[in-house]
Amino acid sequence: LVPRDHLIVANKIGLAYGFMSEAAYIEDRTTGRAFVLGMTMYVNDNAVLNDGDYQYGLAEKVFADVAGCFAHRYLKPELEAVPVRWRHTPIKPISHAMILSAGEEWTSEVYAAPTGMVELVPSWNVTPSGEVGVRLEVRVEHHDEWSPWLAIAEYGCLAPSDAWQTNARAANTNVDTLKVSGGATAFQFRARAGQAARSTIERLDVIVTTRVDHPEYVPDDRLDGRVEASNVFLANDNPREELDSRLCSPLSVRTLLASRGIEVTTLDVADAAYDHRFKIYGNWTNAIATLRDFGVRGRLARFSDWAQVRKHFESVGPIAFSASFTEDELSGAGYSSPGHLIVAYGFDENGDVLVLDPAYSSDESESRRVYSRDELSKVWLDRVKGLAYVVEDVIQQEAE
Repeated sequence: LVPRDHLIVANKIGLAYGFMSEAAYIEDRTTGRAFVLGMTMYVNDNAVLNDGDYQYGLAEKVFADVAGCFAHRYLKPELEAVPVRWRHTPIKPISHAMILSAGEEWTSEVYAAPTGMVELVPSWNVTPSGEVGVRLEVRVEHHDEWSPWLAIAEYGCLAPSDAWQTNARAANTNVDTLKVSGGATAFQFRARAGQAARSTIERLDVIVTTRVDHPEYVPDDRLDGRVEASNVFLANDNPREELDSRLCSPLSVRTLLASRGIEVTTLDVADAAYDHRFKIYGNWTNAIATLRDFGVRGRLARFSDWAQVRKHFESVGPIAFSASFTEDELSGAGYSSPGHLIVAYGFDENGDVLVLDPAYSSDESESRRVYSRDELSKVWLDRVKGLAYVVEDVIQQEAE
């Protein structure tokens, strides 16, 4: 929403024994609007002090996400009256199963970057073997110069230890998303299998996002009557209560699996989807790979308008969408989140959205909610660019 060269940013970070404290002053020099944000987080996954094993990278990501929420709200409030919309272009670099032997590499063709490209998100159905797994990397061409290969996904890596480059002059990867600062002309992918095992990549789906904010662009948000896709409420069966606040993504994946008749436990999904590098359960690319682990083909999707969502409910089924909001931006939620997965399965008679919210997964009457379509337009379609997990077909197992 605000070009980087319009911002004045002054910040200070302190790191000690798993505590990260950061304070930042952020100002839009063109309007004079500004805010100050301070946060302290404790990120010590193993609860051992002085071992140097702290998740400061995760804390920095959370701080950046929260700062983005505040920037969206306070720096450019006049834009809220005109929702920002995005154009999402899908490509499929791998559409048929491809086996990578141990240590083998695959490189995609070079894709032309559309004008105004701001983001790229991949998802894959991959079956690594062994403990080394497979990695996906991307590079970007900017002013006739290629960036280094930037890591954007890995699956099956139980103890990642090798280099993980994420930053270049015109692009960077943030866990599971490539962000482009402008002027990209092309991009390319590379997959690498670990040295000790082979991997099968059944498909690789990529969504390229460009900004569309021209006055003549009017998204199709027409809705006609109630629609409700097949859905199943599943109570949270996680026995480790200390993880409950971190499991919205595994709970959502479990609900999508149940919509296809596949029953698994929350911990089964959480263990499969866990990102060992960033110590999180909500890695988008891992979530889709986990669907494949349990027998369902899935992908990441990005929706531009509610008509597309309605069509998906009617022809395919529920989705799990990622939203970012403060407590007063989503009426009835009762909490705030820089990133939260919620299952949506239909519209009521007023066009508002029927959801199963994992934040209330212990009680079906609490979990089933109706959230405002207008508010979700802001905190999902606009802010998170309409990202969602979607499931397709159940994989038929060959008869023995």
